[in-house]
Amino acid sequence: MSTLIIARQLFLFGHLIAFAIAISEVARGDIQLLRSGIDAGRLRVGTDIILWSLATLWLTGFALIFLEVSFDFEALLHRPKILAKLIVVAILSLNGILLHRLAFPLLTGETKRSHRAIVICSILGAISTASWLYAAFVGAARFIGGFLTLGTFLALYATVLIGAIAIALVFVRPLLERHWAPAPAPAPAETVVG
Repeated sequence: MSTLIIARQLFLFGHLIAFAIAISEVARGDIQLLRSGIDAGRLRVGTDIILWSLATLWLTGFALIFLEVSFDFEALLHRPKILAKLIVVAILSLNGILLHRLAFPLLTGETKRSHRAIVICSILGAISTASWLYAAFVGAARFIGGFLTLGTFLALYATVLIGAIAIALVFVRPLLERHWAPAPAPAPAETVVG
């Protein structure tokens, strides 16, 4: 067995472990949000775990690409699966920045919550979950990957994103509104004249 095969297997294993950690943390955070709202301390811990996992995914992913095509741009253009995964993970990473800068301050109450804020959190959360799951699909598309073009991969991704955003706005947004509804003001005490 060659050193190249061993290196490739080790990078792939590291890639899969980092993905498993990240997707489980994303799922845990989503479930907690839907059940009971957000715990700011736990959100910070989860964010750090996902950040380190995502960094590991980028490093191991680049190592795998290097071992596959040596960063030969021409060869990369003929690998729609790799290009699709790079695009999805880039969108996922940019969305993560938006989650960190926009949604998390809204979720933890650092800024004023409004209907608009709930919509933003719902959409960014949907993009995050859909992108993580679609990245897994592309990574696992070993048997059908050779039959799909980059356009097909991206059309499927767009369909998944539109579906996820629609589900988030119809089902998740109302849950967030219930969690974030202001407490009713106490009724004024009646004064007895007498």
